[in-house]
Amino acid sequence: MSGTGLSGTRVLLVFAGGTVGSAVRIALQALIDPVVPWLALPLVNVLGSFLLGVTVALASKRVPERAAVMSAFWGTGMMGGFTTYSALAVFSLDPAALPVSALTVVAGLGAAVAGLMLARPRKARA
Repeated sequence: MSGTGLSGTRVLLVFAGGTVGSAVRIALQALIDPVVPWLALPLVNVLGSFLLGVTVALASKRVPERAAVMSAFWGTGMMGGFTTYSALAVFSLDPAALPVSALTVVAGLGAAVAGLMLARPRKARA
């Protein structure tokens, strides 16, 4: 698994991660939707953005081969299956949902940056 090209292993990692991520999202939505129907979609997207930021930061600490495996499973697969910004786009078709949608995008960006900052490599103090 070298470089950025596709390999059978990388495709399987993305597939496995996407399967797990989607299942976790569906379970989380099943818990939240009956209580607060509009909250699950923004929550999974913001949480997924944070976790993707953490994944990217942690992968940057790894040797390239391990970073590729980590990114394929956790990043593209798991967080790709867990988040659902396409559903947010459909949700946004209702004008009443636009404030929640806009806040979700802004909060997702902030969460991704927070995840990157939290998990980034620390510089040694002199």
